[in-house]
Amino acid sequence: LTFTGADLTVNPRGLTVTADALSRLYGNANPALTYSVGGDGLVNGDTLSGALATAASATSNIGAYGITQGSLAAGGNYALTFTGADLTVNPRGLTVTADALSRLYGNANPALTYSVGGDGLVNG
Repeated sequence: LTFTGADLTVNPRGLTVTADALSRLYGNANPALTYSVGGDGLVNGDTLSGALATAASATSNIGAYGITQGSLAAGGNYALTFTGADLTVNPRGLTVTADALSRLYGNANPALTYSVGGDGLVNG
């Protein structure tokens, strides 16, 4: 018997991470940044480490803010491909209601007042 050995090459497993598109109201805290895992997936009890990131904060103006890979990582046994999404900051609902007032004929108008309702004012 003559034996000739060879190598078995283990290649990185393809892994895709896709950020979930999210939204919130202006002034609210950012929701948890979530994602789905696809491709060949994680195996052997492996997990991802780190977290996604966005530049949006509770004081960010309305608009779309990119959700990036941030520090999210897989071990060296994976070839990670990331697809970002947006966190959309939507306008905050606000209701301004004038107060019903009265005055006597001939008197000056009283100060005109109002109340604020809906989701209310935030961030000063």
